[in-house]
Formats: sequence, structure tokens, C-alpha cells
Amino acid sequence: MKKDEDVYESAIRVRQFIETIEMPGKSTHALGQLQLAVDDPERYRKELLENISKDVAFLKSTIGTKGKAFIKGLERPVLVRQVDDRNVELFIHYELTIEMSSQSNPRVP
Repeated sequence: MKKDEDVYESAIRVRQFIETIEMPGKSTHALGQLQLAVDDPERYRKELLENISKDVAFLKSTIGTKGKAFIKGLERPVLVRQVDDRNVELFIHYELTIEMSSQSNPRVP
């Protein structure tokens, strides 16, 4: 994709290019559905884990607990989801449980 181009404009350019190719014999070609992707999303794992850690600390301070946080699922793969025609989201599907300490004073809105 060019800098100021979205995935659909890129698809038009690709389609126009493919249509100029003369296929030999009875060969045909087809262009499937295009979508954005990330090459090697696992390389963002460290950054995602740092963000999750910050979120847990923020959540604990917001609800005012000194209890323990338990996180399950951080070993799951880094997933990619297309948000719109120019952006994707990277995430790890995980579960968070916070155990309230008896010394905690939770803030209730």
C-alpha cells in the first residue's frame, strides 16, 4: 500500500495489474478477498504484555485494592483483527481476576 492509500485503493491497483497479464492456454486467474495483515505479529508480544501490565496496575489503583491479580491466557498467540480499511488491532485474548484483599478499601462509584 502507498502511504495515503487504503486497502481498497490498493486492491484496485492490483486488479488492474492482474488484468494486464495474458494467461497461457486455458489458465485463468481470480483475485480473492483482500484484507490487511501483520507480518509476524508475535514480535509485538513484549509491547502487548507491557500494556496489559499497565492496565492491571491502573485497574487495581482505580478500584483501590492491594489484592492479587491473576492473569490466564498470556501464552495464547498474538491475534490480528482488521479495524477498518487502514488499521488493524493486535491483542492477546486473556482473562483477568483480581482477588480483593481484606485490607483493601475498594472505591465504589
